[in-house]
This record gives sequence, structure tokens and C-alpha cells, in this order.
Amino acid sequence: MPNTMENFRIRNFPRGFENIVRSWFKVIHDYSDKVDGDAIYWYNERVNVGALAAAMARNDLTVVEEFVCYRGRGKKQYIGRGDISFYYHNQWYLAEAKMYWPNLTSRTKLSTAQQYLDKSLDDVKKIWQNDKDSLPFGLTFIVPRIKLADEDHIQELIEAYLDQLDDYQHCDIWAYCAPGKLRRLKSDLTDLFYPLVIMLGKKLA
Repeated sequence: MPNTMENFRIRNFPRGFENIVRSWFKVIHDYSDKVDGDAIYWYNERVNVGALAAAMARNDLTVVEEFVCYRGRGKKQYIGRGDISFYYHNQWYLAEAKMYWPNLTSRTKLSTAQQYLDKSLDDVKKIWQNDKDSLPFGLTFIVPRIKLADEDHIQELIEAYLDQLDDYQHCDIWAYCAPGKLRRLKSDLTDLFYPLVIMLGKKLA
């Protein structure tokens, strides 16, 4: 079995937030250990937010998903839902998340994920305008897909893609988890491999 690959970098969050990221890794592993041939991360945005919320709950945070909120201001204001809000170190945080499934080749650039992170920041700003006591940030979950023809190159494609994280110094959180047992996790629906998940997070400036 290939070795598990996981790492993270955090800045601009209170000390101890790394424990939440480590718990997020554990949620991913626990799920695939209990449900053979499945991964919690390859579904959709809602499930990935739920996995992060589970990690927060394991660290005794107060956390709520899909909460009712106001979006926008003035005549453009409407009632909607926020993705996740949590209480940490005497401060409420709120976040909006986006999901991105890039097709991973030797030419795939991680920078293409920036538009999803920007969109999550735009969305959370609409909520924060009505809740300025909370600290807002955007999240993007990236789940790369690899074609069957590239099965023999999965490891090198992952490593080349993850090397690009060094260019994401502007992010406040980046973390990735590529469980060894899921390195060749293949969907029967798409005939593609889904070997890892990357989480990017950035506070609203």
C-alpha cells in the first residue's frame, strides 16, 4: 500500500487550529476505514463541509451548518443559507465553500482553483455585511481526477500538483490528505481515480 501523504500550513488563526486540521485528516481516514472502496471527500461541497464540521466537533467547538442568514444589502438583500459557522477562541467565524474537480495531468495548474476561492470569498462577504461580529473566510475543496490511462503516473501527478502549493502563500490555510489506501480509488460512474483532497482557506481582506 502506498504511504499516506498529508500536510498543512496555517496562519492568521489562533494557536491550536492545527488540531482541527489533524482531526479533519482523521475524519477522512475513519470514513474510508469503515466504508471500503469509498471516500468522504469525492462527493460534493456539502459533504466536505460536513467532514470539516465533524473535525471541529471532535475538538469541542460549537459548529453549525446550513444556517439561515441574510445575504446582500439594501434592495438586494435576501434570506439564504450559510455553509458553516463555528465558535473558536471566543470568536465566531463564518465561511462559504466551493468545490472543484480538476482533471489532473502533467499540465494542470493549481492556480485554476483561485477562481473558486475568489467566489467563496465573494459569497461570504454577502453574509458578513449583515454579521460583522463574525470573522469571514472562504474555503475551497479540491478533488483532482485522474484518467485510467494515467494510472501508472498517479503518484508523480499528485506530487507535481502538490508542489504548487508553495505558490499559495496568500492562503491562510492549505491542507491536503491523500490516504495510501485510496491512491487508486476509482469511480465506476466516471472511470476516474480520486486519490486526494486539498482544502484552501483565506480570510476576507
